[in-house]
This record gives sequence, structure tokens and C-alpha cells, in this order.
Amino acid sequence: MIITGRAKKPTVLCLGQDRVSLLDATDLWGLDIFETTDALKKSHGGEKSSVIAIGPSGENRVVFSMALVDKASTLGRGGLGAVMGSKNLKAIIASGGCGNGIEKPEGDNCLRG
Repeated sequence: MIITGRAKKPTVLCLGQDRVSLLDATDLWGLDIFETTDALKKSHGGEKSSVIAIGPSGENRVVFSMALVDKASTLGRGGLGAVMGSKNLKAIIASGGCGNGIEKPEGDNCLRG
């Protein structure tokens, strides 16, 4: 996936089973990564969903800011948090599972269920 351009206001990219949508994230702007992740999981699929989120440092484009995946795995090298912040992209949430019709390579390790 390649994300180009910049949203006019804070946005969440929502990847669902059958569709992709952009959601208003104005109410999430200013929240830290844990608060953002909790809010998105509560409103979009619970623990079966996965969230990549940024906090205030990413929103303010701090060069060494990072993004967190599900409050556990860091994406810090290269300043992904600052890149997401520069695009007004607060988070990406995936809640569609693996059955999306996209061909997967041999040995696919995508968890099902």
C-alpha cells in the first residue's frame, strides 16, 4: 500500500473485509498511542482488529517519532510517526481478517479465526 497526499483534517485509514474508508479522527488528535488504539479497537472490531497509531510527537512531526502496532511493536526507524503526522493520518486500523480475495504467497502465516 502506498499512501500519497495529505488529508485536510485528522484521518484514520480503515481497512475492512470488503472496503477501505477514511474516517474523521479529529476527536483522536492529541491523544497518545494507547488511548488512540483503545478507542479504535472499541469502535471497530475489538481485539480482532489491529491498529497502527501515532501520538502527539507524530502529530507534531518530531523527526524521531514512532508509530506503534497494537501498543506493542514499534515502527520507529525512518520517522514513520512524523510521516503519518505530516499526512494528518492518526492511525490505520485493519479489521477485515484474511479472506479479502488477495492472492497470498506460499507459506502464508496470516492468523485466521
